[in-house]
Amino acid sequence: MPRSWTTVEQKAWLETKIAGFADARTRGRSTAYAKAVHHAFAEVWPELDELFAHRTSQRPINLSPGDVEELRIYQRKRGVQILSWLQRNSTQRGRLANRAVRVLLRNHGPRRRRTYQLGEVYNKLYPEKVNAVYQERKVDGLSRGQRLNLIKKISEELLEDETDEVKEEVEREQDKRRDELDTKSESIDNGEAGGLDELTLQQLVDQLATQLWL
Repeated sequence: MPRSWTTVEQKAWLETKIAGFADARTRGRSTAYAKAVHHAFAEVWPELDELFAHRTSQRPINLSPGDVEELRIYQRKRGVQILSWLQRNSTQRGRLANRAVRVLLRNHGPRRRRTYQLGEVYNKLYPEKVNAVYQERKVDGLSRGQRLNLIKKISEELLEDETDEVKEEVEREQDKRRDELDTKSESIDNGEAGGLDELTLQQLVDQLATQLWL
């Protein structure tokens, strides 16, 4: 299971923003809301201190041009992480019970279903943009995993620099793809869940809940 990028304290702080994000999303303002959350998050946990923790005893911190660029990339990554976290968790709560039935019954054990990440969806919508940058950055000798990681990084960076309209488009497409996965699983829900007693169903839900909330 991948390690969460948040600490326990940061996760608890972000959870207080889920309701506001869900409301902003109904008004088409989710990206703007996520930016505001990122700004507030950085005031409590500055990216400068996280990235250069070994140098925070030096005040002021002297940054080289390379350090400035590294910080800029780190800040963009954190912005994408927060937007993705809010988007994912604002929908997970409402789907937890159904997902528990689908995943646990299908696999006879705890296992999380594949989901589409924002960067992945952006790459599928704008492959020519991602490929243009990839052709500039790629080097010989990269393994398949390294190539995929590079494409993922490029997609996230390009998405962060896009307009709010494009970001909203990517979110809508992500929701569409998630709903398509839900539709494909409906036969399992209808065909197998009916035989479960209430106690067993609740146990399944609780079991998956401990895995989803990282």
